[in-house]
Amino acid sequence: MYENYFGFGDLPFRVTPQPHFFYSNPVYREALATLRYGIEARKGFIVITGEVGTGKTTLLKLLMRSADSVIHTAFVFNPKLDFTGLLRFILKDFGIHPLSNDKYILMEQLNDYLIQQLQMGHIVALLIDEAQQLSDGVLEELRLLPISRPKRRNSSKLF
Repeated sequence: MYENYFGFGDLPFRVTPQPHFFYSNPVYREALATLRYGIEARKGFIVITGEVGTGKTTLLKLLMRSADSVIHTAFVFNPKLDFTGLLRFILKDFGIHPLSNDKYILMEQLNDYLIQQLQMGHIVALLIDEAQQLSDGVLEELRLLPISRPKRRNSSKLF
């Protein structure tokens, strides 16, 4: 109906977000800049809030499309997973084949990937859409992930 009236070549209003229809304004530019800064500065948890339909998911997709090549993202669009399912999803989104259904093996795989990326000077960001739907248990397990730092070589101790 309105597509013909306004001469749209593509439907602008769909159930899923369409980043190419994103309307930039000062509020969204600030939100995007804040997300970028938080990720690049490795600030930890960053929360974007807003009413339904205000563009939060579109903002995340825009961020992923415009991220530098040294920033690797996993985008979780279904937060109603148990922790093991979430780990499997995250690994797959990073292009890693999960080796098991065992939570600890999956955590080790993720940790190895994170160490590898850190050693290359890359940044890894986990983007969770609708994160308010994460269970308290899953959120706590995410917070407690054992993110390791690479071991120092040739370190010496002074006594």
